[in-house]
Amino acid sequence: MSITILSPYRLFFIDEAGKLWTVLKDGRVRFIKNFESFQVIASDKKTLCGVQFHGEDTNVIQTDLTFEEPNTQPIFSGKGYFYYPNLWVPKKQKLALVKADLLNLQGTGDLILYEKARTKFHPLVKIPAKIAPSVWNTSTGELFYLTAKNALACTDGKNGQIIADQAHLFTLNQNGTEVAYYDQDCITMVSLQTGVHQRCLAFDVTALGYDNLGQILYFSTYKDKASIYQFDKRTNEVSLLLNHAHPIQLITS
Repeated sequence: MSITILSPYRLFFIDEAGKLWTVLKDGRVRFIKNFESFQVIASDKKTLCGVQFHGEDTNVIQTDLTFEEPNTQPIFSGKGYFYYPNLWVPKKQKLALVKADLLNLQGTGDLILYEKARTKFHPLVKIPAKIAPSVWNTSTGELFYLTAKNALACTDGKNGQIIADQAHLFTLNQNGTEVAYYDQDCITMVSLQTGVHQRCLAFDVTALGYDNLGQILYFSTYKDKASIYQFDKRTNEVSLLLNHAHPIQLITS
């Protein structure tokens, strides 16, 4: 007879103040810890990465989604200003970072994919992109990102394709079969297997995140105050989950 230990956590979120919080399954909200800027959840959904700026250098720091203090040992250091570090966790680790450059248009940079060999990350490819978080598809190993022209795209490092012509922000479900993106007061969910669309009207959205089963899409809004809502894909119903003092920048389950 096997014993299954159920997680008490419904979701995690990070606000504009850099504070990591969790929402328990009974609805209670608990503060976990402070963390670094420009956070991205890694492909294992258990590791969080952020950046520290030291003069003209950037360090990438990682931490677990636990109540333990962050590990201050950098996993990557580079000359220049890097944003939104995204770690691919399997044995052959990869790291995606957006590097700002004065030659790029405002709000854009170079998305650089690195691969780890021995103890260091080595650059593989550089792509013009928006300074925004990227997401790994755990089923295919592709990286989803926003292009410099605000299109939603994906790449395997050699080939790429456009998923949506315009997107403000986006997320993938846990098994990489569906993408949700926000643009012009509408959240669109697209099956990457069938192309079937499902839509939800929403305003002033700041973050998106699926539950572990892909049946609930969480989204946060900010208009005078921050709120997190849940959209049930089975019933098309939207309900308020909580209100919060600061704008929310990241949601993950």
